[in-house]
Amino acid sequence: MQNLLDLLLRYHAFILFVVLQAVGLSLVFSKNPYQRSAFRAASQEAVGTFHQASHSVKSYFYLKKTNDSLATEVAHLIENEGNFFSSSRNRIPRSMGVDLGLDSVSAWQLLPARVISNSVLRRNNYITIDLGKLAGIEENMGIISPKGVIGTIKGVSTHFASAISLLHSDFAVGARIADLGENGILIWDGNSLDHAILTHIPGHVAVAKGQKVEVNAYAFLFPESTPIGEVVDFGLLAGNAFYSIKVKLYQDFRNLDYVYVVRRNMVDEKNALEMEVVD
Repeated sequence: MQNLLDLLLRYHAFILFVVLQAVGLSLVFSKNPYQRSAFRAASQEAVGTFHQASHSVKSYFYLKKTNDSLATEVAHLIENEGNFFSSSRNRIPRSMGVDLGLDSVSAWQLLPARVISNSVLRRNNYITIDLGKLAGIEENMGIISPKGVIGTIKGVSTHFASAISLLHSDFAVGARIADLGENGILIWDGNSLDHAILTHIPGHVAVAKGQKVEVNAYAFLFPESTPIGEVVDFGLLAGNAFYSIKVKLYQDFRNLDYVYVVRRNMVDEKNALEMEVVD
């Protein structure tokens, strides 16, 4: 104890300086939106650079496994062209980063990215990818994999982007039971890395185990019919007329490497139209 007191007395001036500096910076960032935004962008860039370096070291040792997985993934996409999205309105691209056609109008584009940081053990989990503003990444873009929905972009720096994953308390996506066409909302309740909960499905619907769950037409950030998982359990909520449906996710979030950022090319037109209607 005496040694601790001696240390505090010896360096009290420096400690006081650090504390006052922290308080000053906190006041600057909390009262000034521009400085706060600049600090957030710089932090994302620094953290992204660190994660990229860390991931590069790990990738070196697992390079063959990663390449084999990617090759299998690409082969699966090519062999099953048109089946990634079950809806006839969407078509899987012939190569990565090519527009997805919506009839004669180019509505979607997939931008391949690598996951360089991924948390799964928290109540609110995040993903960092190695694409940023220079690659055209913006906030509120969706992220998918060949196995389904991954998350939504929430922060972007020059070379990196951070996203909330499906395993986050704030994440929600419009979903439906494919065989029935019944629309609901998919959320994560924090209980399992492998499961999510489909809500708002009426109790009179003939739900059954094994039914496929996919993105519905209202989930504007993701192509309609993007796969999510399948029903493994369900039951009526106490005192409620709606099911709570347990969905086994197709994507294993513990083994997440390459993903695709979804760019919807007509999003500005949609938002402008909706603003006009609201006004």
